Amino acid sequence: NGKTIQPDHEMQGSIVNNIFGIILDPAKFGDLSAMRKEITAYADYVTASPAQNADAPVLVPGQPEHLSAEERRTHGIEVDATTWQQLRDSADALGLDRAALEALSS
Repeated sequence: NGKTIQPDHEMQGSIVNNIFGIILDPAKFGDLSAMRKEITAYADYVTASPAQNADAPVLVPGQPEHLSAEERRTHGIEVDATTWQQLRDSADALGLDRAALEALSS
């Protein structure tokens, strides 16, 4: 609806998340090529640190999401039985082809 969550706008059943954001233009801080090189070198330095747990390597921001996306592309997204049934019910209510939906689960 394009409205903010300020008090004049009634929030009916909405999820309210708090966020503080700062948006910066990296080009304002210097040469982008040099900055990318420095960031890469620093990330390599951090991730080369010995992990406290061998099964959980040291990661930098964005890596857990990248790894999760890769895992999902390779092995799919696990959907619990309740959610799958809700998807079936929604498909039925919308008149969608049940066979097409079921084909997504294989």
